[in-house]
Amino acid sequence: MAIVDVDKFLWKDVFKADGKMVNAYMTCHNVKVWEAMLNEFGLPLGLLPLADVIEVSFVRNTDYMRILQKKKVEHNFKLIGKLVSYDTEINGYMLKKKIKKLKGVKAKELMLWPPVNEINIDETLNGKIHFKSLAGITKTFPVEAFATGHWLEYSVSKDDVFCLCCYLMRFEIGENKGWDAFFTERFSNWKKKDRLNVHVGGPNSAHNQAWRKCNALMNQRQHIEVVINKQSDLVKREYRIHLTGTIECIRLLLKLGLAFRGDDESEDSKNKGNFLYILQFLAKNDKEFGEVLKRCQGNFKLVAPSIQKDIVKAASFETTKAIIVDLKDYLFSILIDESRDISNKEQMAVVLRYVDKKGHVIKRFLGVVHVENTTSISLKVELESMFANYNLSLSRVRGQGYDGASNMRGEFNGLKSLILKENKSVFYVPCFAHQLQLALVAVARKLDDIAWFFMVVNNISNMVGGSCKRRDMLRKSQIRKVGDELGCGEISSGRGLNQESTVTRVGDTRWGSHYGTLLRLASLFPSMCDVLNMILEDSSNSDHRVETRLLLNNLQSFEFIFKLLLMRNILGITNYLSQALQRKDQDIVNAMSLVKVSNDRLQKMREDGWHNLLCEVSLFCEKQNIDIVNMDDAFVLQGKPRR
Repeated sequence: MAIVDVDKFLWKDVFKADGKMVNAYMTCHNVKVWEAMLNEFGLPLGLLPLADVIEVSFVRNTDYMRILQKKKVEHNFKLIGKLVSYDTEINGYMLKKKIKKLKGVKAKELMLWPPVNEINIDETLNGKIHFKSLAGITKTFPVEAFATGHWLEYSVSKDDVFCLCCYLMRFEIGENKGWDAFFTERFSNWKKKDRLNVHVGGPNSAHNQAWRKCNALMNQRQHIEVVINKQSDLVKREYRIHLTGTIECIRLLLKLGLAFRGDDESEDSKNKGNFLYILQFLAKNDKEFGEVLKRCQGNFKLVAPSIQKDIVKAASFETTKAIIVDLKDYLFSILIDESRDISNKEQMAVVLRYVDKKGHVIKRFLGVVHVENTTSISLKVELESMFANYNLSLSRVRGQGYDGASNMRGEFNGLKSLILKENKSVFYVPCFAHQLQLALVAVARKLDDIAWFFMVVNNISNMVGGSCKRRDMLRKSQIRKVGDELGCGEISSGRGLNQESTVTRVGDTRWGSHYGTLLRLASLFPSMCDVLNMILEDSSNSDHRVETRLLLNNLQSFEFIFKLLLMRNILGITNYLSQALQRKDQDIVNAMSLVKVSNDRLQKMREDGWHNLLCEVSLFCEKQNIDIVNMDDAFVLQGKPRR
């Protein structure tokens, strides 16, 4: 029962500085109000047994309470055998299950009466009340020792009283004629009130046993259901801690793109995998998580591969959900590329590109879809299926971009054309850098001589860079050559100059890889010849020796050097343009001007650059001791008779 509900007219009106009226304090002469206060603050009603109360005051804002009574009272708590004295004025601060800075209450200890300074009830299920004196001595007793008055039930019609707790617990305690009158025959002899105390009896009397059992019944916190629920809450809390730690480990591995599992995940294994090692590291550095992990057994450890996959799927779902929420109902473009995983399954990777509400261009990876074949019709079906899963539609698409595969960008049967037939607003935006790469390399390879040249370059890269031993041989040879040239003064030293390098392989999908490979081949030419000679001398396989000799002969030919420097110069002219087209902050006006500059330089090379190229090739061959072809000699085309 709340205090303000007991006797509202007892509260005095006080005005705050802002003019609002609040119930600030109360003054009354009603003991019932005092009992209601004890009840509201969770204190037993028999804690302060008063008599002839003059005034009960309580200040809501400060929790200050004061009790005035006509005379000093001494009360004997029979359950605990304690005599307590209450002065005419009792005051203190009343809080939830606590009274602090108490004055006017003393408890007898032997021949002394030490004052009680603080009273509080613990929050556990034990039901204990603690009394603390000014000397710091604390006494603890059961709460039921201070509960009084509630065991009597009065019948108005019969003018009798009954003992409620004895009536409820009579079968638990057993028959006892000494207190039958209070629940069977009733009690109405008001001239003999002392019989009430006789009925209560000592600490182990039948009434007090029934009273304790009744209190236990009424205390919901001691019910088995509450205890089970509390244990269930603890299990839930520990499971949440364990699950949170496991998810954090998985998020870290997903962010870094690392593998989860090891070769052997047993307890004694030295290669348990990244996931288990990170989980153990977290347990060592987080005490709470470590204790929870120790108590987990079996499947509750959350380390099974199936559980890891479930969490990864959940992370993927939530990430995709966040992307779709951020996309809202905006228009967007799609970027699609073919992807093949380690199991050689064909997959289609889909990326969304859109502008958010702040005007920023956003690119988000939507997912990877397995496709049985890479025909344009199959790709479109899988794309529509993915869109259906995320409530997206092709009608919102305004742009499309693909790699160089013909089944995606084909003019008639490609995915681009199929989407355009359904939505005329889906403009195809090609990758300029990719187109430039395809145009230069693909067109150049239309010539058999250039196709032969790049084939030889690939074979040389595979031969020299095929093993760590050969790479070390190439590195040592290059260090020796650089040292000799520095000693002769042919090259200069300085910061960033003469850096260690190795051979690289060309790749059609790696922009600029052809130009980089040709630069390395020209700079490492003498060292690569040395490595091929060492391979030729050390090899015991005749087929391997023949292949190495053919490569060495091709490498040290005037024709190969001519094509090497020619393609290096051509790709060098367009390299700056290729880098500009790959920039995120691409300026289309600047890109167009670079295209014009590249065209002009290529045209100038076609018209006036051959003489300079021949001089460059001759100097290179002379330095590497390669025979220089006399351009005035008669040229004989292989495979055809002389004329």
